[in-house]
This record gives sequence, structure tokens and C-alpha cells, in this order.
Amino acid sequence: MKKIQTLTFAFLMFGCKIMAQPHIETLDMSEFKNQELELNKRYTDEIGDTIIEYGWYKHGSDNYRDIIDKRIYIKGSPYWTAKTYYKTNYQLRSEVTFFYRVNTGISKKYDENGNIVEEQDHENGIAKKYDESGNIIAETDYSKAQKRIFTIEDLIKKMKKEFDIDLLDSSKSGVGVDIGGNPFAYSIAISLYPFMRLIKINVNTGQLISDETLGYEK
Repeated sequence: MKKIQTLTFAFLMFGCKIMAQPHIETLDMSEFKNQELELNKRYTDEIGDTIIEYGWYKHGSDNYRDIIDKRIYIKGSPYWTAKTYYKTNYQLRSEVTFFYRVNTGISKKYDENGNIVEEQDHENGIAKKYDESGNIIAETDYSKAQKRIFTIEDLIKKMKKEFDIDLLDSSKSGVGVDIGGNPFAYSIAISLYPFMRLIKINVNTGQLISDETLGYEK
């Protein structure tokens, strides 16, 4: 016990910081069929039920760094994962999971050494920024407008029960889900060419905002 107290005292006295452990995840280029990537060209590999889309581009909002983008889809599933990597050392740069076009869970961004720099909790509307030691230096609360009290799981149940639309089966073409607007809402689009049915559900209450059939713009 005395030894633990002495160590704690030493950290306080000399201002020592316990550094957060970096998240090291590097891209293995050998998993791609096309390993010699051309700038701004996208590639697609299929392995069983898994579809991998990838490419190399320069990220405009990140000082035009060379980034490798990798997206993983499972046939028939509405969930997919997007990851980007620094081309300099193939270290993970960002990761996020989507439900159709809706960000889910917690997305993260790292520097080239694997230190977390940004994090966003999409369900609760909280965004954080970190310094090199892993300490929070900024936090933004969007929860009043964007907290998803009515979750994606709730949306799936409601659409099946009240509209007979199975959002878990993405193999059916012509169905899409997005999020946004004021009031903040899920937008479910169903293609009925030459028309489109658009259903909007309030993210906070789960109430139906609108259900309308629109014509496609020519």
C-alpha cells in the first residue's frame, strides 16, 4: 500500500502523465486483388458473401493527404463498415459503421501513430476531440437535436409492423435510409418508379412526420 501511495505522489509531484495506448491497426495490401492502386480509381473484390470496395485518393479536408479507403459490405445486410488508412504507413485513420446511409455507434479518427484525435457518438449526439496524451480537449453536445431516443432498432420494428417493410433485408433494390433535417428524422425512400415513396420518422419520438409519394425529377 505504501509503495502505491509513493508512486501516486511521484506522478503528482512531477506532473507525469499516463499516455493513452495507441490503437495500432495497419492495412494488409495483400488482401486486395489489385495492389497497385491508381489515384481516384475504385476497385471491387468479392469473396463469398463479402464485397470489398477500395481505392486511393487525396483527402481535401485533411491537407490532401494520400488516403486508402476501404468499405466492407455483406450481401443482404444493411450494415456496412467504412475505414480509411494513411498511405504513408497504412495505419488506420478512421472507422465508422453505417446502416444504409446512417452513421451508427461511435466513429473514430486517429493520427498516423494510432493516437485517437476525434470521436463521435452518433446515437447520443456527442463529439469529442483529444490531444496526443488521450485527454479530451473539446466536447460538443448535439444531443438536444440529434440524440436518437428512437433508435435504429426501434425503426426496424416500426417499419416492419406498421408498413410491412423489412429494413434488415437490403437485398431488395430501391430501398434507402438516411437521416437529417429539422426536425431531425429518419428518411426511408422506396423506389416505385416512376414514383418514390418517402416516409419520415421523428428520431426523438418515433412519430410519423410524413408519408408521401413523389415523382422523380426529369
